Amino acid sequence: MNRENTFTSASIMFIYFVFHAVMKVEELVARMNEKTLTQISKKTWYRWSFYVNIALFFIVAISLYFLILDSYTAGKLASIGGDTLSQQWLYIARDIAFVSISLALVFFQFFRNLLTIIRRSL
Repeated sequence: MNRENTFTSASIMFIYFVFHAVMKVEELVARMNEKTLTQISKKTWYRWSFYVNIALFFIVAISLYFLILDSYTAGKLASIGGDTLSQQWLYIARDIAFVSISLALVFFQFFRNLLTIIRRSL
């Protein structure tokens, strides 16, 4: 198995796990739609928020790992030259997109929770 097939199968696995996580979140949202938001206790809401944050941190970690791996491979290919370098830049763009979106969601949750804490303390 060569290195390119390893990257492709790892990318497919990564996309599968992200898709599976999104489907689980959609199941939770579907269950949540059955109840109104006023009926959900704070404890349940905080538990769901905690699990979403854990999933986001795993996505960030995996995306950063692939970003480092793809950047290293792109650097090796740039020293050799060739057409495969342009494909490697697409992999890097994919990794940056996952990292930026998941970090944006993490920071959104952080600042929203910080605002809640500040409002309670006043």
